[in-house]
Amino acid sequence: MGVSEGIFEELSVLAKALGLGAGMAGVYDLIRIVRRIIPRGIIWVSLEDFLYWAAACVVTFLFFYQENSGGIRGYIIGGIAAGALIYHALLGRWLVRGISYLVNRSKKQLKNLRKAVTIMIEKRFK
Repeated sequence: MGVSEGIFEELSVLAKALGLGAGMAGVYDLIRIVRRIIPRGIIWVSLEDFLYWAAACVVTFLFFYQENSGGIRGYIIGGIAAGALIYHALLGRWLVRGISYLVNRSKKQLKNLRKAVTIMIEKRFK
């Protein structure tokens, strides 16, 4: 007695849902990184969040439409949520902190370099 082909299709959809959740969490982390690098006011943050969630809704709807003819299935919702949580637990928090730190440190180094070059040029042409 073998496992039906339908089970493999459902597992494939679940794997795609996990990937979708991880991908959506990754995109939001990119937004978080940019926010740490370039601080913004509450209005811009709210607008970014609104646009992100609107896009996430559209992507999720299209996923349901393509994979399940628009039918909402609990395991797909759970897969998307689990994918986002797994991504966040394994990579998300470390990537946001690490990349933000590296970029901000590089910005400081470039600022110091610019200051040093400016001083050297001013001394040279004095």
